[in-house]
Amino acid sequence: RNITDDESSVDELRGTLRFFASVLVRRIHKVDIPTVVTKKMLKAAMKHIEVIAKARQKVKNAEFLQQAALEEYGPELHVALRSRRDELHYLRKLTELLFPYILPPKSTECRSLALLIREILPGSVFLPSMDFLADPDTVNHLLLIFIDDSPPEKATEPTSSLVPFLQKFAEPRNKKPSVLKLELKEIRDQQDLLFRFMNFLKQEGAVHVLQFCLTVEEFNDRILRPELSDTEKMSLHEEVQKIYKTYCLDESIDKIRFDPFIVEEIQRSKFEFERNNLHWNLNIAEGPYMDVVKLQTMRCLFEAYEHVLSLLENVFTPMFCHSDEVSVKDLKSSLKSKLYLFIFF
Repeated sequence: RNITDDESSVDELRGTLRFFASVLVRRIHKVDIPTVVTKKMLKAAMKHIEVIAKARQKVKNAEFLQQAALEEYGPELHVALRSRRDELHYLRKLTELLFPYILPPKSTECRSLALLIREILPGSVFLPSMDFLADPDTVNHLLLIFIDDSPPEKATEPTSSLVPFLQKFAEPRNKKPSVLKLELKEIRDQQDLLFRFMNFLKQEGAVHVLQFCLTVEEFNDRILRPELSDTEKMSLHEEVQKIYKTYCLDESIDKIRFDPFIVEEIQRSKFEFERNNLHWNLNIAEGPYMDVVKLQTMRCLFEAYEHVLSLLENVFTPMFCHSDEVSVKDLKSSLKSKLYLFIFF
């Protein structure tokens, strides 16, 4: 509140913190915990036990054991353990080194945001976490968890549905849209802006997100025709296969992370098309051919399209507006058109 009362600034900060937390969670999942424990933590623990044993021989009173242990470390004592102030300063520097890995691209160019994140993470996240993990009760509790091989208690409540990570935390508080913000529809209606938007997506490695949106729109236009010939049905079948292979398979470089339900439905429809096509090829005279028009009533492509459209509108369009690809002239033009619409209505 002492910095600004603009809710959009708070929304920007929350979005950045959500991005940081998401990156942290994904990187933690990639850590080989047994290797970290055996090759790093155990070595540090054995070194610490050795230092404590030597310090215990030098002091008779347990009250002076901690100071004796710090002196025993000598020049090998970590800089963060010299004082509380040095610890906080070390965590600040560590946070700055992590910025390129944990913050959205180009966020570090905003000096005020970088300074704010640098103060929030060390003082409110890292320091309390280090204090908690270094507490003897916590260490003993963790050791008991690792040693105890008894099975956990069975869950009595049903599993809750999956939700996007920190979705409510990052929901915009500012409900007033900025008049200087470009909308996705405006970008697509202007060839020059669309070209620059695609260049921006290429830089972000996300041009396939827009390509998927355009591909599904074209597919829907074709499949909604009242009467489809057999050739058109076969063409639609091939298009569904292409969509599945390009955007749903794990080995594809253009894979989009959809809900598992969406992927399964697209895969099932693909297999149904293959089976139906085989039946049609072998038994032309027997019964009607079950055409691909049934995909009109399936939710998978519609939900996938809504998911990707939401990404474009809520994630990439704001990033594009903040990028160097958008000029002041573009924003003024957008503002002028909105003013004319306002006057007209």
